[in-house]
Amino acid sequence: MTKKKKLILEWEEETDENYILGIVSSSSHLEFVHYLNKTEYFNFERGAEIEIETSQGNSYFICFSNNDRENNNEYKLFKNKGTLGILAKEFKGLDYLLMHNPENSDPILEIKELVNNQKLVQAVIEIKIQKLSDKTKKILDL
Repeated sequence: MTKKKKLILEWEEETDENYILGIVSSSSHLEFVHYLNKTEYFNFERGAEIEIETSQGNSYFICFSNNDRENNNEYKLFKNKGTLGILAKEFKGLDYLLMHNPENSDPILEIKELVNNQKLVQAVIEIKIQKLSDKTKKILDL
């Protein structure tokens, strides 16, 4: 049985570099993570499922984590489709969400290009955390 955790994103409103990358890919999460890990940039491991409370009940989302303590990079990748639907309206049409630690030293555009060049990826979209609706921020505990 896997542990359940709540998704909490933190950011400073002054910065313009806090994004979630929305990814469109028809591949399974295991195949997708395998291909990302082959880039040698990522080393995703299966993490605890993310639990989000909804009006229909609790929805669970598959989550992978990449903690590169040596370079101070932390990423979370999770499947946008949970047990009771998608995370939020803003993420409609997306299959995966890739979130990075705001303290991350790597520019998001480099990560976007790296992910976009994967053969299993049809599209990568930058989503500014600051532009999410209040409802979505509440769901994400922002």
